[in-house]
Amino acid sequence: MTSIAEIDRILTRRHRIKPTDIKDFDIRNLSQIAETAEGSSRVMAILLAIVASISLLVGGIGIMNILLVSVTERTREIGLRMAVGAQRMHVLMQFLAEAVLISVSGGVAGIVAGVVISEIIALFSNGRRQCRSARS
Repeated sequence: MTSIAEIDRILTRRHRIKPTDIKDFDIRNLSQIAETAEGSSRVMAILLAIVASISLLVGGIGIMNILLVSVTERTREIGLRMAVGAQRMHVLMQFLAEAVLISVSGGVAGIVAGVVISEIIALFSNGRRQCRSARS
């Protein structure tokens, strides 16, 4: 007889549960708990990837709109540069460099903000945990 079956038998007897009654306890071993935790971790990773993908898509659309407005507002500047002798590739590279600069600066700002906010949350949660343990 396995240990789980033995524990089940002992608990059934101690709780005075009849064979037709519903048991008021549940027995799980560590491998079942580990499988559940792994499944939850996998689901969270997938959800995080989905949220990150949506964020990247929305950010890309935002940058595209900003650059579209920038190009339409600077048509005179583009025309002047072309008249002075700038090639089409130079103008394209200018706007591409602006897009990369906006993307990188926004990404760095987001990372810094995320780290700062998570540190603040950790600071407050550790402080409250210490206050509770001090009262006990």
